Amino acid sequence: MFVGDAAWIHGHVLPGDHRAGTLFDGDKAAQIDEVSDGISNTILLVESSESAVHWTEPYDLELSSFTINQGMSEIRSQHPGGSNVVFGDGSVRFLPDTISEAELEGMTTIAGGEQVMAY
Repeated sequence: MFVGDAAWIHGHVLPGDHRAGTLFDGDKAAQIDEVSDGISNTILLVESSESAVHWTEPYDLELSSFTINQGMSEIRSQHPGGSNVVFGDGSVRFLPDTISEAELEGMTTIAGGEQVMAY
């Protein structure tokens, strides 16, 4: 998992109840058929622009809150109003920093069944 310019979402560092799993759970990557939420609805990569860690250095992302550009969140960018994220299908979307914590957290799970708005 990398941080710096970007960070991999890594299952074992995500706070809260993650029975639905993430794309990376410890040292195991999810198989595509395990991603019942759909790979186009599941976050793979996020920006973390204010990290002191070089982007090529292995480092677990510590999400203290599921917010963008607010508080202690490590999801940060230099873009006003939000941050770019990469989803499991390789698509890049700009998520607004007004996104709810519940929706952002839901986008990190592979099988939570959350409804994801179009961005």
